[in-house]
Amino acid sequence: ECQVCFENKLLPNICSACTSGRGVCAQCLKTYFTTAVNDALYAMPVIKCPICGGRVPTAVWAEFVERETRTRYLSNATALLSVRCPNCDETTALFNYREAVRDDTSLSGGHELSAAKLRVARKRAELHREELWCELLSAR
Repeated sequence: ECQVCFENKLLPNICSACTSGRGVCAQCLKTYFTTAVNDALYAMPVIKCPICGGRVPTAVWAEFVERETRTRYLSNATALLSVRCPNCDETTALFNYREAVRDDTSLSGGHELSAAKLRVARKRAELHREELWCELLSAR
């Protein structure tokens, strides 16, 4: 029985900490996850289990929501990981939003962490080069 709508439906396992027999149906989970993402303006909230409050991995909850919700979550990541050069006022993002949206499986794949670390390392190197360039120009 779903702990939200109290209907007898199949209860997907989203959290390893929850006891068997207690859970939430897929429709209620979809509503819960979508609301959690949509209510977090320019934030990437930790999605918690509606039963025990434990963290639900992104790869798990992303399967329950529409593409639009996943896209909003990724655009929030871009907003949070944007930096502005104090000298030239140019902005860049440490998160590659277009690549993540193009590969919509990035939320559930196993390679996303290593790919993100590689992108961050590249962006740091690019930012360092830009800072050196700005310092060189301001020294003239």
